[in-house]
Amino acid sequence: MSTTVRVKNGEMLVIGGLISDVKDSQGEFAPVVGSIPLIKYLFGYEEKTNQKRELIILLKPSII
Repeated sequence: MSTTVRVKNGEMLVIGGLISDVKDSQGEFAPVVGSIPLIKYLFGYEEKTNQKRELIILLKPSII
């Protein structure tokens, strides 16, 4: 992909870009009852995380 942009000296150009979404799940349960659905939550825990990141590029040209 390519593009051409005209910007005056010292003006800011914002380029929005890459978005990433990371989902993770961690948990600890009791050894025997940890394999039984629904009951395992009485003897342990599960932590779910969701991270969303966006990369934004800022350009500020200056004529030398």
